[in-house]
Amino acid sequence: MKKHAYLIIANRNFKQVELLVNTLDDARNDIYILIDKKAQETRPKFKCQYSNVYILQEIPVFWGDFSQITAEVNLFKAAASNADVEYSYYHLLSGLDLPLVSQDKMHEFFAQHPNKQFVTLSAMGNQRQLHMRLRKHLFVKNFRVSGNIIKTSFFKIFRKFENAYLSFTTHESDHIDFGSNWVTLSNEFVQKIVKKSNLDQISEVFRGGFLVDELFIPYELKKFHMENQIYHADPVHDKCDEFQGNLCYINWWDGSPLTFTKDNYNELLRAKEAGHFFARKFDIKIDKKIIEMVLEDVK
Repeated sequence: MKKHAYLIIANRNFKQVELLVNTLDDARNDIYILIDKKAQETRPKFKCQYSNVYILQEIPVFWGDFSQITAEVNLFKAAASNADVEYSYYHLLSGLDLPLVSQDKMHEFFAQHPNKQFVTLSAMGNQRQLHMRLRKHLFVKNFRVSGNIIKTSFFKIFRKFENAYLSFTTHESDHIDFGSNWVTLSNEFVQKIVKKSNLDQISEVFRGGFLVDELFIPYELKKFHMENQIYHADPVHDKCDEFQGNLCYINWWDGSPLTFTKDNYNELLRAKEAGHFFARKFDIKIDKKIIEMVLEDVK
């Protein structure tokens, strides 16, 4: 039986990330971790009893910036180029995610659904706004600014002028899809993504863009004509009764997204019953109890 690769991007709450890693520890899994270089916390020594753990070279990851795609690609490359193993599936998670089901159920399910792509597509994309994301922006590391009121005010004004200019010069062409950047992908698809010639094209298309991590995987699926492999292609409207095709339950209707607490336990049970295998987001500094409850269920 082929193994799974768990790819984790982490930027804080490393004690929580350790709990995630320990939960994924299984002889059928390998775990790859990329830490945001800007993270202030002391780096732990991630250890597993059964899984191989690979710690990638850190890079600074900025919200809304191409560096988010760089982090994802680095993880895909590291796992796809591992000469010792070939993975059937690659699960891209954040350090604030948790599984909702056991590894036995996880592996049984994916063995029954080979060569599928698990992505969540959105129905709410205004095409002009999505094309705007691909335009080359300035000061891409400062899409999200907080703290300094002068700096914040400057970038708010600057973005208004920049968006007006880019909107004026935008020429729309192909239809663009977008959705969650947290995905589960097959080996066939990942191997296509990480080819050198394709990585060069990814950089050309997305570098300098805004929130392009939400465009990246849908764009690649269309480019390689693999849309027919999407497990659940119905786009979501961020409503509570919808199934999210990446199998990762995210509550956007009560937050941006909502950080789960113990009050959301029954909601997470319903999400699991509906077929979601993961959920985000959790924060050990806000509510440790819900993390303990979810992990106890997984065990």
